[in-house]
Amino acid sequence: AGRLSQVAGETDEETVAAEAVDLPVGEATS
Repeated sequence: AGRLSQVAGETDEETVAAEAVDLPVGEATS
């Protein structure tokens, strides 16, 4: 998601948020 988000012109913070959403729930909430 990171590279695709950057290509779309999103900021680093938006990219980080997108990657966090892509993580499995178990990892994101650990």
